[in-house]
Formats: sequence, C-alpha cells, structure tokens
Amino acid sequence: MKRRRRPEPFVMKVIRANAYTGKVIPPRSVVKLLSPWGNDQGRVFRIGYYSRMDGLNCVWLVNEAGEYEQTTDQKSIDEDFEILELSDETDLRGDDREVLGPISLVELPKAKDAAHPNNRLYSELWTSLASLLRSYTAVHGLHSKREAAVELTEKEITVFHKEKWLRLERNHAILTWARENGNMGTLELTESGTLRSETQEEAMDLAAEQWARDLMR
Repeated sequence: MKRRRRPEPFVMKVIRANAYTGKVIPPRSVVKLLSPWGNDQGRVFRIGYYSRMDGLNCVWLVNEAGEYEQTTDQKSIDEDFEILELSDETDLRGDDREVLGPISLVELPKAKDAAHPNNRLYSELWTSLASLLRSYTAVHGLHSKREAAVELTEKEITVFHKEKWLRLERNHAILTWARENGNMGTLELTESGTLRSETQEEAMDLAAEQWARDLMR
C-alpha cells in the first residue's frame, strides 16, 4: 500500500518561505508586465509590502485600484516585467507605512523616463518610422492616385489602405506588428535606427518601404 504523504506543518512552511536570501524588489516600485499572461500583458502594477507568512520571494502585485491582486516571485520580476520606477522603500513589511493607494498615472511617464534614459530617443525614432511610412505609401500610390491613412500615437502606428492594414505597437524599444492577413511579429528598435528580428537586422527606412510597397499594391 502506498503511504500518504503527511502535510507539511504550517510553521515549516513559514520557515521555508522566509529562508529566501536573494534579490528583492522594494515595495512601492512600479512595474509593467511584458510577458503574455492571459489578458494581463501590458498592465502596470505597484509592488506591495511583503508578508512574514509568505516570505520575500512571494511578490504581491497591487493593481490600479490599490488592491493586492496576485503574486509572482523575484525571478519573474526580473524576466517578465519592466521596472518603470524603482522605489527607495526600506521597510519591506510596511509595518509603519500607510496603505498603498492606486497608481498615479500622471507620474508614470516620469517614472518611465527615469528608468530608461534613452526613451526620448526611441520616441523620436518611433515618430520617424511613422513619417517614413507616410512618405513611402504616398510614393507607391502616386501614379494610381491612391493614398493610405497613417495614424500615430505614442504607443501605436496604424496604416490603412482599402482592405489592407498594418498595426505597430511600441513598448519602449520593442515593436509588435500585425497585418490584416493574420501575420505578426516582434522587432527591436535599436539606438542606431535599425529594426532587429531574431534572424536579421535592417535599416528602418528599408523596412518601412517594404511595408508601404505591400500595402499599396
């Protein structure tokens, strides 16, 4: 007969949880989820205070409403999240601190610029990419007197021509593109103005010209 495993005593769970001695992200830091976790990709969370029962490797993610919503671990914070603002909080448990409130969206752009000194450069390259798409679609539609609509926001570029479209979304230096036929992919926008994929790297103007040529056919 197979013996049933005895449940771990509660006190041992607490001791094991508090044995973690690795890197700890400070409470009150602001992070953005980059990995595709269901519908949570792109969401922004504040790091909550740590529980003595759960230990320092159990990271609470506090949502936009100030609620302790879900947990992850320190390794996942390094691999799956972008740190928008690194807090200088030293009280990991929050014993003498006020309850965390909702994230201030007004402060987030400042936090992002502080975390990424080159964010202004990427924003300028992003605007240049939209201008290149606008110029090349105009060139390819010149003889047939066809025009494409190019829409630009801080995070998205959309190009429409009849039933064809191209959508680009930016998260710092990472671009995600999608087409009307279901094709999609991810590119990295480099500081030198190139677009890098897993297999190649090409100048941004060449990539824009290829997209424009296909859209205007």
